[in-house]
Amino acid sequence: MVVTFLLGFVAAWRGDFWPKDAAILNRMVLLYAVPLMLFAGTVSTPRAEPSQDLPLLIAMCVAVVGLCGVVLLLSRLAFRRRMSTSALAALTASAPAVPFSAVLGYLFGGPGAIPIAMASLVVNLTAIPVTILFLTLDTAGEDSQGKCPVKDGEHLPSPPAPRG
Repeated sequence: MVVTFLLGFVAAWRGDFWPKDAAILNRMVLLYAVPLMLFAGTVSTPRAEPSQDLPLLIAMCVAVVGLCGVVLLLSRLAFRRRMSTSALAALTASAPAVPFSAVLGYLFGGPGAIPIAMASLVVNLTAIPVTILFLTLDTAGEDSQGKCPVKDGEHLPSPPAPRG
C-alpha cells in the first residue's frame, strides 16, 4: 500500500496524471479492478470454506432483510412517505457497500473475498429485487389512479416541423 502511495506521488510530481484523471482512474478501479479481484478471490477459494461461513450468511440475510423491513415500515407508517420513497430509503439503509471493503482485504489477509461475495449476493437477491418491485407497484398505482404527467384535456407538445 505504501508503494502504491509513493507511485501516486511520483506520478503526480512528474505530471503523469492530472486532477481530471482521478475520475477515470476511480472508474477503472471500481468497474474493473475490484470486480476482477473479487472474482479471482472467490474462484480460488477451496469449496469447503464457504460451507464454514454458513452462520455468517444467515446473519447477513437476517441483518439485510430485517433492516430493510424495519426502515420500510418506519418510513411508510411513521413518516407517511410514498412506497417508492420508503423502498429507496430501505435499500439505502440495508445495502452495505461491501465491495469497497475488498480493497482493504489485502490489509487483513486474503480470505475476505467469500464474505464480501456472500454479502453482495444477499443484497442482490433480496433488497434490490424487493425495492424494484415496490417502485414498480408504486408507479403502477399512480397510473391506475389517473396521476399521469398529462392532465385531462391537455396535449403533449408536438415536435417541431422538419425544415426542408
